[in-house]
Amino acid sequence: MSTINTSNRRLARLSVCIIVFSFLTTQQSYDDAMLMTISTLFFTFCYAIVRQTRLFHPKPGVLSPAEETEWRSRIIGILHAIIITIGSLHCFSEWRNMTHEESWSSANRVTSFWATIFGGFLQYDICWIIYHLDEYDDISALFHHILFLGATHYNVNNCYFARPYAWLSLAELSTPFLHLRWFFAVAGRKDEPMYFFNSYMFASTFLLTRVVGYTWGLWDVWWNGSEIWMKLPAGAYIVMASVHAGYGLNLFWGVKVLKALMRALGTKKED
Repeated sequence: MSTINTSNRRLARLSVCIIVFSFLTTQQSYDDAMLMTISTLFFTFCYAIVRQTRLFHPKPGVLSPAEETEWRSRIIGILHAIIITIGSLHCFSEWRNMTHEESWSSANRVTSFWATIFGGFLQYDICWIIYHLDEYDDISALFHHILFLGATHYNVNNCYFARPYAWLSLAELSTPFLHLRWFFAVAGRKDEPMYFFNSYMFASTFLLTRVVGYTWGLWDVWWNGSEIWMKLPAGAYIVMASVHAGYGLNLFWGVKVLKALMRALGTKKED
């Protein structure tokens, strides 16, 4: 009976997510709605394939069922991070084709394309988190996703903020190292050199993109873009509030990352 109740709660939560995301997606133009739907289904399909084939999994029995579920989710997270990091470089390259005002307040198909794919992934991942809330209790990740999904839907619909999207999406550079580090940790392989390599790479790329790069980005938002974006409709202010809230999350995580890095470096020096 307990198992049935748990399954019913999961399906109910998932159904609500699907209804909400379907409504939000239909508010986009036809092309953007189709691309975002395809993106959501693509990452869902990849998860299903990894789950069915156990691709890139450790041997059976190494992980608990909950850890295996999260393992699969993190594989898809790595795939998404690689795609979006490449997309962010494409967006940076588009800066030379835009005037300063256009980079803040005009349509740009390159940015819209990558932002739509990003939004599709967030929809998939929020559905995954909501469905697995019983064993995956990470409210900060859920809060992060909801913030940026709302901002993404608004920006794709209105084609604003091409310039900030480039540096915001570059923050995904740290994600593969975070997940690879977790893989080694839960598999009981913390003593291996690759665990330390991924730990250092995660800390370095996180601090570089999500703290230093994000700080520069917000400076750019206020120093170079405020005269333009502050004249946009009220929704732009909500987007900017979300971006600043995301910065607060990154600083919260960044303190932990920096402390862990300093401990690791201190341990290494003692050895």
